[in-house]
Amino acid sequence: MRAVIVPILHSEELALLAGDLTPVDLGAGHNEARDLVVRKGKADGREHAVAVFMDGRSVEFGGSHSDRLKVPEFENASGMVVVHHNHPLGDSLSRQDLLLLLTRATFRA
Repeated sequence: MRAVIVPILHSEELALLAGDLTPVDLGAGHNEARDLVVRKGKADGREHAVAVFMDGRSVEFGGSHSDRLKVPEFENASGMVVVHHNHPLGDSLSRQDLLLLLTRATFRA
């Protein structure tokens, strides 16, 4: 009997194979941020992030752990901050991601 080696695929790789994941054009700065965190995460298996500010500035952080990410406060930021980050273990939104969205997000009508 021959052993069959089956590669472990992450959720986004499975979605791509199924044809239901196509890259979205978010604009140059956001595309670069997204691609950077994915590339770094694939290279070292850790969570990385880039915060993109309204004025186009960006701040890179993370890279210390494979399963968590410490997000800075960005106290001097005015306006919206978009954080792009990867999940190298292939999981979806974590409890920490949801808490970040619920505790730091400002909703305006």
